[in-house]
Amino acid sequence: MRSARCIAAVRALALLALLPVAAMASDARVVGKWRAASGAVFEFKPDGTGANARGGFRYAADRGVLTFACATGTLVMEYAILDGRLLVSSGGESATFTRAGSGAPIAARKPGIAGGRVAINGVRLTAPQIAALERRFQVRILDGSYWYDRACGAWGLTGGPTLGFIPAGLDVGGPLPADASGGHTGVFVNGRELHPFDVAGLQQITIVVPGRYWVDASGFCGNEGDPTPIVNLAALAQAARARTGTTYHTRSDITGIGSGGDGRTSYVMGKDWSVIIGE
Repeated sequence: MRSARCIAAVRALALLALLPVAAMASDARVVGKWRAASGAVFEFKPDGTGANARGGFRYAADRGVLTFACATGTLVMEYAILDGRLLVSSGGESATFTRAGSGAPIAARKPGIAGGRVAINGVRLTAPQIAALERRFQVRILDGSYWYDRACGAWGLTGGPTLGFIPAGLDVGGPLPADASGGHTGVFVNGRELHPFDVAGLQQITIVVPGRYWVDASGFCGNEGDPTPIVNLAALAQAARARTGTTYHTRSDITGIGSGGDGRTSYVMGKDWSVIIGE
């Protein structure tokens, strides 16, 4: 299993304090400045060095593998460049970075979250709110700008796809914006226009037709405005895993949240709570 520290790097590379390592041959396509969903900007230079909010670092990018060295060891992630975007994935999670102009200052942030550690649906959380959530779920909340769907528990980085699920109905942040994931797919779920990655994931288990839908915490899905469910996405996903006999489990050492399934039952769990769907 890949180190969960890689996930932190995917979410916000600017948060890492990287140690110098020997320069290695790199994919020239990654060279330049990139902007994270949080607004932070970092730079990959042609000589294998780079810069982020905490200073300089060295990296290697070759044949789809992006490698760093940090105080806790080596970080290895998969990457791809599509349509001018840098797509990075690790441990089942992914993030998308967009090109930043050559004059963009390193670690610049979008207006609205300056001065705060965590923003959810465009609303900055206070220090007591963050502390209360961390105590309740026994997890660590990384700095950044997030979207959260109270109806089904889905969450992700602002401007990006779904990265996971946590308990639904939490009273945090503001209303879920339609453009929370920056999607232009014509597929809306609980008011959020889905990211292309979200649509691609759904297409693995069902036909996806542009429109407006609702999804609840149990995976039931229906047309917006009609409370009658038309399908259960969780059941479809479980059936797909059952056909392939897939069993999986992942856990983040940073957040403390684990998830897994065996084709019949799926779960998400923290230290003193869990959400189980299926048998």
